[in-house]
Parts: sequence; structure tokens; C-alpha cells
Amino acid sequence: SEDAELLESFFTESDDHLQNIESSILELENNPSHFEHLNVIFRSFHTIKGISGFLNLNDINFLAHQTESLLEYFLKQKLEVPPRLIEIILEHTDLMKILIQETRKRIKCEKSVCV
Repeated sequence: SEDAELLESFFTESDDHLQNIESSILELENNPSHFEHLNVIFRSFHTIKGISGFLNLNDINFLAHQTESLLEYFLKQKLEVPPRLIEIILEHTDLMKILIQETRKRIKCEKSVCV
């Protein structure tokens, strides 16, 4: 039951992070040199990466790590965010939503009978 609580907490927190990412992406599209928005996105993926690693959610962890590494490069270089990177972040965010949703379903099915 403690594991179930940890997982549910992770799913809820991840949903919040994904909403923050989407809001920051919209802001970043309007101002690609405003690094605070990129930093919010980076921190959100970083948090998802850390917790998913702790919970052994490897697919989620891998995607979050790859996205975090890409964002870190742009943050360290202080590069203006090109439109293609924004597209990639959106794609990764959509994929992350799917991975989290599917993981949530799988875990619920493991605890009960699924049809």
C-alpha cells in the first residue's frame, strides 16, 4: 500500500509538471530567449526523471533523462530556443503523458482483473 501511495503521488505530481511544461512552452514560443521558461521545463523533466528512477519506471525515466539532457545543452550554452526544439519538447511531453497514462493503467491492472 505504501508503494501504491508513492506511485499515485508520482502520477499526480507528474500531471502537474506536465501542465507546467505546457504553459512554459507557450511562453517560450512567444519569447524564445527567455531562459526562465526553459528552466521551468528543465526542472520539471528533472523532477520526473528523479522520481521515476527511484520508482524503477524505466521508460519514463529514460525519456525524461533524454529530454533533460537536450534542455540542459541549451541552458548551458544560453542559446535561443529554435522552433524545432519547441516541437521536440511538445512531442516528448505528449509521449510522457502516454507513458504515464499507460503505466498507471498497467499498475491498476496488476492489482485487479482487467478486461
